[in-house]
Order: sequence, then C-alpha cells, then structure tokens
Amino acid sequence: MDVHKLNQPVYIVPFSARGVLFYHLLRKCNIPVAGFLDNNPDLQGACYDGCEILSPQQIQSIIGNATIVVCTSRYVEVISRQFHELGASTVCMMSDFSADVSTAGLTEQINTTAFSAISPSGVPTMREMILDCQKIDCWQDMLMYFINFDGSPYSFVEQPIRTVNTTQNIKVILCVNGTSDFNDAYFDACMKSIKGQGNAGFDPVFFFCKENLSVVEQWLKEKDLRIGKQVVVTEGPIVDAFDLLDYAKPYVSGYDYIAVMNAHDVLSQNAVNAIYEAAAKHSEYSLITAYEDRIYKDSYIAPFYKDDYIKDDNTTLKGLVRNFFAINIRALDRLHSLQKSDVFIIKEVLYHYRVDEAVKHENGIKPIAFYLPQFHPIPENNKWWGEGFTEWVNVKRAFPMFSGHYQPHEPGVLGYYDLVDGDDVQRKQIELAKQYGIYGFCYYYYWFNGKRLLEKPLDRILGDKTLDFPFCICWANETWSRRWDGSESEVLMQQVHNSETDEKFILDIIPILKDPRYITINGAPILLIYRVDLFEDIENTIKCWRKVCAEHGLPHIHVSMVQAFNAHNPLVRGCDSATEFPPHKGKSHATTDGIEGLDPEFSGHIYDYREFAARAMNIRKTDFLNFRGVMPSWDNTARRLTRSEIFRNAEPEEYKKLLLSMVDFTSRISKDQRLIFINAWNEWAEGAHLEPDKKHGDAYLKATLDAIHMNC
Repeated sequence: MDVHKLNQPVYIVPFSARGVLFYHLLRKCNIPVAGFLDNNPDLQGACYDGCEILSPQQIQSIIGNATIVVCTSRYVEVISRQFHELGASTVCMMSDFSADVSTAGLTEQINTTAFSAISPSGVPTMREMILDCQKIDCWQDMLMYFINFDGSPYSFVEQPIRTVNTTQNIKVILCVNGTSDFNDAYFDACMKSIKGQGNAGFDPVFFFCKENLSVVEQWLKEKDLRIGKQVVVTEGPIVDAFDLLDYAKPYVSGYDYIAVMNAHDVLSQNAVNAIYEAAAKHSEYSLITAYEDRIYKDSYIAPFYKDDYIKDDNTTLKGLVRNFFAINIRALDRLHSLQKSDVFIIKEVLYHYRVDEAVKHENGIKPIAFYLPQFHPIPENNKWWGEGFTEWVNVKRAFPMFSGHYQPHEPGVLGYYDLVDGDDVQRKQIELAKQYGIYGFCYYYYWFNGKRLLEKPLDRILGDKTLDFPFCICWANETWSRRWDGSESEVLMQQVHNSETDEKFILDIIPILKDPRYITINGAPILLIYRVDLFEDIENTIKCWRKVCAEHGLPHIHVSMVQAFNAHNPLVRGCDSATEFPPHKGKSHATTDGIEGLDPEFSGHIYDYREFAARAMNIRKTDFLNFRGVMPSWDNTARRLTRSEIFRNAEPEEYKKLLLSMVDFTSRISKDQRLIFINAWNEWAEGAHLEPDKKHGDAYLKATLDAIHMNC
C-alpha cells in the first residue's frame, strides 16, 4: 500500500510509543491523521498534537470510510476482527505501507512532554525507540524496526498456488540429494512436496549412494510416484550441495536452471513456480534462493531471512544459499567463483529444512546459564527476612494458583542445598552442567559502592582452581527493596551510580576478569550489565572502564548490555553487544481470563510459553551483536504469590524447540561469538531452573544437550 495514495481518514490504534512514532512518519509524508483509537478509558478524550484519542465506538458511523492502522503485532488478529465487526473495510498493519521517504529529523518532532502526560508508563519505551530511530535513515527500515521490537509469532502458512506467467521458455531440473542415511518417512514427505508443485513444469533427478540404494529401490517400488524420475547412484554421501552439482553435470544438458534440495526436506507448494518467476524477472543473477525455516517434529521453527545476511562478512556464499537454491546453467562452470552479489533472494519461505535428532553436529555453540548465589544465609538477609533466610524459604512457601498449576517446585538430585556449608555442592553443579553441554555460568555480582553481598560462592570458585569451569559475571546493579512483599518503597540496600563509584567497581573486578577461566569474546573478558538505564552516563562510564582496564593490564573488555527494562540497542550506549534476558523483552498475550480453577485472590498474569517462544523465534538479525537468550520456564509464584507472572505450557519439549531456533540463529555468527544465555541454572523462586526437579528430573538438561548438537 503506497502511503501517498491514502485519501480517507486515518486512525492509529492503539495509542502507544510505536503509534506516536508512526503518526509522525505519516505526517512526514503529509498524510493527516484523524485521531488515535484506544479502548483504555483513561486515555480517551486526551489529545496528542491536536489528534484526539477516541474509543472505536465513538467513530463507528464513519469507520467504514476510514483507514485503521494497527500499530502492534501482539493483538493484530483480535483488533482486526473487532474493527471488521464494527464495519471497517480497511484494517492494516504498519508493515503494509510503503514509501520512499527519509526519516531525518523525525524524532525531533516527537513531543515527549505531551506523550508522557498522557502515557507515563510508556515513557521508557518511547525513550528507547527515540534512541534507536535516531540511527535509522529510511521509512522501510523504521517499519521493520517497529515490527521486530517485540517480535511477531512465527508459523508457516501455505499460500494458495499461484500461476506464473512468463514469456520466457525456462526449463528447470530439480536435483534431490538423497545420498545421506535414508529415512522413508522424511523422503515420503519430500516426495509429496515435490508432487505438490502445482502447475510448475520441471524434471526431477534423485541421487542416492550405493549404501542405501537397496532400501530406496524397495521404497520406490512400493510407491506410486506418478512423476517422471531418474535415479543416479553415487559412491558415497554428498554433504555439500555445491559438490552435488559436479555429479549433476552429465544430466543437465538442455536445462536453463538447476535447482538443488535435500531428500529429507520439504518444498512449499509455490517453490518451483517462484524460481521460474525470479528467473524470468531477474536473469542478471546467477543464483536464486529463498527464505527457509526448519521442521522439527512437524512444527515450523527458526525462519532464516537471508536478506539480513547478504552483506554479513561472517556469512559465506554456501552459508547463505544453504540447502536450497537454483543456479543458471551458464554459471555452472564458474560456480566456485560466484559471490553473494550474484544471489537473488525470494522473500518468502519456500523451503523447510528437516531438524533430524539422529544427526549430531558440532557447531561451536556455547550455552551460558545465569547463576543465582542466594542459597546460603547472610547477615543482611537474616535481618531483613528472618533468621536463616535463603531462596529456599520462598520456594517452599509457594502454592498452586489454578488447577494443574505446578507449585511448589521441589529440587531433585541436588536437594535443598546450601552453597556455603553444603557438601561440595558447587563441584556437583559443575559436573552436572558439563555432563549436559553447558559451557559456563554467569554469576550475579552484587556490589554496592564497595559492599558485596552473596559473594561466597563466586569467591570459592576464584579460590579453587580445581573447579575448572568457564564463568563470567553480571553486575546486578539495582537497588534492593522489599519487592517480594510489595513494599517497594522500603530500600534495603541502595545502589549508587556516579563516576567515583563506577570507577571503584571496575577496579574491584579486574582480578576476576583476569582469571584464566573467565569467558572472553575475541580475547576480551565479557562483562554483563543488568540495568544500563540506572547510570548517569553509561557511555562515558564504559570509556572510563576501558581506560582503567588498559592501565591495569587488560587491553580490551567486552561490555554486554542486558536487554531488560526496555533497553534494546547497545550501540547507542557505547556497549559492545546486547544479551537477551527472557522473559524481559518477550511479548505474549495474557491468558488469565478463563483459566480453570483460578484462585479468586489471584491478581497477576498468566501467559502461554508457546506464544512467547513463537515470537522469540521470529526476531530478525540486528545491526548489533545480539546474544540470544532462552528460559526453560518462568513462574515467580514463590516470590509474589497471588501477584505472580506465570507462563503455562512451559515444558521441556517446548523449551527444546525454542533453543533449537536460537542455535540455528547463533550458528551464523563468528565462532568466537556463539554464546546463548539461559535464564537460568537455579532461579528456583522464578520457576526458571535447569537443575533437576522432582517433576521433570533432568529433562531440561537433556533438552539443552540435544538442541545444541542438532543439525541446524
């Protein structure tokens, strides 16, 4: 939809930071906005920049003659249905619009004072969006930023078969690589997808190795394929798709394009037609490929948006085209000299790559689990919460909030341990983590202007070199208050940020950063900061830290900003990377209403882990280094009781599916940067723990080990 062709009243829904930014984008194109629509009664009647905030019912009489723009992907289906029921004929997303417009100076047009007066809770999000949008130059990039800010759920939807009209007579041969281990169920699905290519005309040729030929021949004999076929036998498996082309050369005479795919994988029903269409319109490109995703136990996960990687130095040509592509026959003789500039990318998912649990693959992924040291008494906690307090006190007091709710969480093989007085608990934790593929721990570091709390577990690691396990620290740099019992105004331990205290902090941790077991990125020790928003000037603070570290024998440090409390882009703050920290940043609908057997006093929120995971899978590559994050589950009932935040359907298999998508995402970046952070190893009071419990045993640990070695 060309934004310049709008000739009817435009209403933006709902009123939000995103909606206000889109409003100014439209104004940049001289498109007037008639108003904002929001069902929140506290907002109705207010005005932003002369545009009134109304309820949908207030404009029902003219709603059929207006353009309704939904500025959030989280509720688009529900909102669209509601407006269509009210008589709207044009309901669209921001992403539906197109315009060739510069966004220079856009953020200066935002009236932050007026926005904060109407929506004070949206101010942190608005602040973050302004910081990001100042770096964006064009309309389409800004729309993509809006869409990706909270992710949209990923699920593959097969589009109706489309007829491709081309005046060119293009002939395609489809080379199907079946030279690896033969799986009849996978091959059957592959064949069905090939037969389902609509009206596309092409000739398939199947490649099998001698080892599996007898099995294949029997399968072919039993199946009525009803398509022409040619079978080629190779001496052994062919792993590289480019190598397959060498075997295909004797069979490609008379064809214009050679398409390549794996025999375990599946084509969408428009795949070959899309190749014809692209070949006709973009003949200047030697290679044609398309978006793809993964099939894991019949679920579609981990979309690969290849245009995000076309200019990425870490992505090779083979890494870009991967398993599915078509090559112009004229380029076959110069195959190994082709560049990524020779590739045309079809921007839709046409190929589904099979995640095979039988295939183990070493991909260099390093899972790092956050580690909570709050499992031993300290004088301060004794004073604030009662004698002998540890996290286990909270864990044991939890109770179910609805029918089937898993509470309390009870530990498994490690029991209700004490990290200080326990019988070598930390050694057992390390052995368990190593057994299941965890690369290292990230210890929360509690430092308050020189005062450390809960320091003994880390100090034991530092003092005992036989505890040989990689680690790093995350400065949990926020003030402690009585949040657990609702008295947030009562400060227990004040965190102070100024130039003096921040320099004292870096001096304090330099010996830790120098430990030979400390985790590094390209040789630089990684330091995570939990809340960058609390610093007076984080950019200058980091410059100071780098200078101090260099003066003390550390030429480089890698500062990673945790993506919590709306913080999104590390580059605008002088950080080297961002680290995802779910459920922060993750978005999903509250499903509290209608929960069977819900405690009448419950005032928290209940979400669906599966929707959270589907959104997280769809996050696209950013222009900054972004360490992806997963959580096995989340349920802080132990801390907040009837005010808790709970994710239902958080089972080991759903976690495994999410982690698989993160492995797929992370496998495309530099090997020294392939970190995935898991929240957490032992956050028992938040229901986020890899450590075994009595319900699941070691299922989450097994899921972790399986996911990081699958063939993504």
